[in-house]
Amino acid sequence: MPTQQIRVLTQSKDFEHVHDAIDIPIADADGFFTATNVETALEELASTGWQPYAFPINFVANAAFTTSLTLAANGGSLAVPIAVNSLMKLTSVSTRNNAATLARLWGWDLYKQELNTGVAGENTLTRVVASNGNDSFTATVASTRTLAASANTVLKPGIYWLVIQNRHVTNTFVMGSTAASAAFAINSAQTKTTTNPNGANLDFVAATWTKVTAMYPVRLNGIVFGQAAAF
Repeated sequence: MPTQQIRVLTQSKDFEHVHDAIDIPIADADGFFTATNVETALEELASTGWQPYAFPINFVANAAFTTSLTLAANGGSLAVPIAVNSLMKLTSVSTRNNAATLARLWGWDLYKQELNTGVAGENTLTRVVASNGNDSFTATVASTRTLAASANTVLKPGIYWLVIQNRHVTNTFVMGSTAASAAFAINSAQTKTTTNPNGANLDFVAATWTKVTAMYPVRLNGIVFGQAAAF
C-alpha cells in the first residue's frame, strides 16, 4: 500500500509566493497511521516552533496575586481564556493556592470553541484534554500547585478556555488573584458552580455564569527541547 502523506505548500514570509511543496508521511508502508508518524508530521509543520508555556490573555508577570478568588465547594469553577500562539505539547497546568489551612482538592479541563457563527449550539464547548485526576493536599501556606494532563497533548494555535474546578465536597478552593484597575475593570474570565467533575462538553452560557474582572495565576505547561518534563 502506498505511504499516506500530506502535501504542504511552503510560502515566503509575506505569504505572497509559494516556494515549494513538501510531502510529509503520516502513515507507514502498510498504511497504518501511528502517533509517532502524525507527531513527526506536526513537527515538520511547526515552522513557528513549539510554545513552552501559555498564560491568560491579560496576564502580567509582576502581579502579586495576594487577594483571593474563592471557588465554592463541590464544583466551583473558573473559566479563563488562554492564547496558544504556536504548536504546544501540553503536559500539565499550574495555578496558585492562597489557602493556608484545611484539605483542598482541584482539577482542570481545557476546552475550545471551534466555530463562531452565532448559533445557540456554540454555547457548548468541547473538551480537548483534562487533568490526570485531582490534586489533593492539605494547605499550610500559599503555594503554586501543578497537576499533570491525562496525556501529553499537542495543541494547535488558537484560543482555549481553561477551567479550574474545586472538587472538594465540603471545602472551598482559594485561588490567588490580582484586581484589575478600577479605571478599566472589564471582563477577563467567568465563574460558576458546575457539575463535579466537568464533562467532555461544557455550556459556557447557561444561567449563573458570572463574569469577573481580575487577573488569575494559571499557566499551561509545555514540553520543548526533547525533554520529558515541562519547561
